[in-house]
Amino acid sequence: MFDRETKETNRLLAENGHTLRRIELLLTQLLTTENKIIMDLTQLTAAVARNGTVEASAVTLLQGLKGQLDAAIEANRAGDPTALAALSTALGSETDSLAAAIVANTPAPAAVVAAPVADALPPVEPSPAAEPAQAPVDPVPVEPATAS
Repeated sequence: MFDRETKETNRLLAENGHTLRRIELLLTQLLTTENKIIMDLTQLTAAVARNGTVEASAVTLLQGLKGQLDAAIEANRAGDPTALAALSTALGSETDSLAAAIVANTPAPAAVVAAPVADALPPVEPSPAAEPAQAPVDPVPVEPATAS
């Protein structure tokens, strides 16, 4: 009976050891995934910041163009028929300077500092599924007490 209980105990300990190794492996994989998500989120935050500043610059440029167009239309109404044609010619010939204005009016994005990444545990090597259990240690047999 004692031998059967010892074998069962050793079998359960071996199963628990295997289960703990699997849990450690899964935790390591979760930490790796979490670190990747943090890095992806940092890059996404930087991209959103860049897009926001570029959009603001484009709005400024379009507002300036609208102002010039409004002035040319008003000049046309005031009797200057060449104002609209002159604006069209100016805009067509200054394409490069318009592109430079967009770049010049786009502020540099603020530096995005990556969030600190928690210290990762060292990688855990997966154990083979059929790992042999360690040999059980035989305890010193206890002699049953005899009635005197």
